Amino acid sequence: MTVVEMLEIGAMVLMLVGVLAIVFIRRLIERDGMRRAIQFLSVTFVVPTILILALQGILKAETIGTLIGALIGYLLSGIGTETPRSKTSSGTTADDAAQPAAGVQTPPAPRP
Repeated sequence: MTVVEMLEIGAMVLMLVGVLAIVFIRRLIERDGMRRAIQFLSVTFVVPTILILALQGILKAETIGTLIGALIGYLLSGIGTETPRSKTSSGTTADDAAQPAAGVQTPPAPRP
């Protein structure tokens, strides 16, 4: 097995790991994470694809540079537009304050 073949197999494994990571992340984060999940998934597919096509000689150096530059621009495009979460006086985020702490059970609602 040549080095190129090993790199291509590694790139394909990276794609599979990316899909599994997205499934795992979706189970942990139900809200707010979809934009980052899509960016992560696109990177885990686009970067290995560029690598495989470059190693096979299908892409020229100029094309590789253009694709990597476009990918970096896509990833960095939303950095300044995200709204920060508001912090409460205790140092937790407003979303965290609305949820009970781990292991703490909330009392049942009173019956009318």
